[in-house]
Amino acid sequence: LEAPWTYSADIWNVGCMIWDVFENQPLFTGRDPEFHQSYRSRAHLAEMIGLLGPPPLNLLGQVKLSSKFFSEDGNFCAEYPLQDRVPLEERETSLEGQDKECFLHLIRKMLQWEPEKRSSAKELAEDEWIRRHT
Repeated sequence: LEAPWTYSADIWNVGCMIWDVFENQPLFTGRDPEFHQSYRSRAHLAEMIGLLGPPPLNLLGQVKLSSKFFSEDGNFCAEYPLQDRVPLEERETSLEGQDKECFLHLIRKMLQWEPEKRSSAKELAEDEWIRRHT
């Protein structure tokens, strides 16, 4: 989308990496079957929408490529099918109970559409799941 980047992009990436390592599979692949499984931004965005719901309109107003993928009212219009929304609770299969809740809470602190809503590195270092597993 070519949004302005700050350290919060690193927070997003750490969230994806923690998921990938812990779950042994990527949260987002960006694979587009129409293009022989190669990475495509539209496929990646569709996966993100399937997990997080649509991006907020105020965020879309800040990004350069918004009109390439979204209509003025925020609907995804990249000629790529959106999948049914599958929440993190259903995607995470390794944990149970309190440990699962804490892990998902940590991931949600990092995977927010709006960069300013992501936790800082300092806040994450104090997270319950991190403290229990380091």
